[in-house]
Amino acid sequence: MIPAHTRRNSRGVITLFVAVIMLLLTTLLVAIAFKLSSINLMAVGNVQARTGSVAAAEKVIEEFISGEPGTAEFDGGTVAHVDINLDEVIDYVVEVPPPKCVRARRASSASASSVTLEGFSAAGAWNTRWEINALAIDEATGARVKVLHARRYVLTEAEKNALCH
Repeated sequence: MIPAHTRRNSRGVITLFVAVIMLLLTTLLVAIAFKLSSINLMAVGNVQARTGSVAAAEKVIEEFISGEPGTAEFDGGTVAHVDINLDEVIDYVVEVPPPKCVRARRASSASASSVTLEGFSAAGAWNTRWEINALAIDEATGARVKVLHARRYVLTEAEKNALCH
């Protein structure tokens, strides 16, 4: 027969062993949770950097396409420095190369607004499609985002011949 004090000691050892295992499992659980939260934080930061870069590129493209094909502002492209949060520090550099005329089709019938423009007639109008690219670079994170816009311009045949190759 095993003495009573030995049985009490062996129950204490078992209790200590179970407590150590529970502490190890809890520590492992906390470490995994910390790693997952760190990964999620990095993913959110990447999405935020990308979204900011796209917003900067969109802003510059919207300003750029206010020009018309054949003008120096439109045909020369641009490089813009964007302060998106208005803290007087350049956040993004956006490069917009000269746009490309990718398609020109004779308009089947000019819209009412096009017919009233000088030099346009239903027979002389051309629907042209232009691709405008922008590359936005986030100075702080190094994120690089390319944005592509397509825009239609109605041109005369002479303008189409001069601008769309």
